Amino acid sequence: MKDALTGDELIDPETKRPIATPENLEAAAEQIRARLATRPVAGQVKTPDSIIEDLEWAKYGASQLPAILRDADRAVRVLQRRYSAAFVKAVRQSDARSADERRLEAEQALAPLLAQLDAAEVAYEYAKRVAKSVEAAQSNVQSQAAMVRVTYDLAGSGRGRG
Repeated sequence: MKDALTGDELIDPETKRPIATPENLEAAAEQIRARLATRPVAGQVKTPDSIIEDLEWAKYGASQLPAILRDADRAVRVLQRRYSAAFVKAVRQSDARSADERRLEAEQALAPLLAQLDAAEVAYEYAKRVAKSVEAAQSNVQSQAAMVRVTYDLAGSGRGRG
């Protein structure tokens, strides 16, 4: 991600890697959410194979979201530190007489950086909500799997018995 003020690449001081953009983080979370949020079809019969596929997607989402959350958290932290440092510098460099005027001048000058920080925070919160929905979806699919197993057992098909 490029710094909104300088155009320089923002680097995570811990990993020494560039920070992921909020757009990329949000898109990664959205891909998982969209796959798990399939519209129900009236009268749809869940088969063991469709349950297995849904479980695999839930497992995939559960494995991807911690990395998405980590990267989103890092982006927010780096941008918060960058904004704080830039704010202090802008206030000190201001020629305004009152403290309120200096703060206002600094906020106006740093508006693009604040917009980046806001976008990163939104992406982080969105990824957290998607992570919660993945947990719920995984639990739901596990319940469906149990119901399908009971249905096959009652029907005497033997499928689902190992």
